[in-house]
Amino acid sequence: VCDKLVGMFGFVVVTQDSTGKRTGVLAARDKIGIKPLYMGKTRDGREIVFSSELKGISDQCDPKDITQIPAGHYWTPETGLVKYYNPTWDQDDDDILNPTPTTKYTTG
Repeated sequence: VCDKLVGMFGFVVVTQDSTGKRTGVLAARDKIGIKPLYMGKTRDGREIVFSSELKGISDQCDPKDITQIPAGHYWTPETGLVKYYNPTWDQDDDDILNPTPTTKYTTG
């Protein structure tokens, strides 16, 4: 989905079923990184929170548990951070000779 979007964005989409139970979360940042998007684990460790400004989550999270979602990445609880934007001009020789569709990162 994210690789089809054009423009500057940072967003979080939460889906739920008819009973209100959360069924999915997707957070993403634009390819160039114009719009910031931060994520962090709450101090009690029960929730992941997001904000376009660091001050929006800094009082809820320990600073070591806050990260900025990198440009051209999306995050889901199942995959962790995934790089979806990988232009050929931004690849080193190894990437060009041995291409992979995405690079996956996990949070922990």
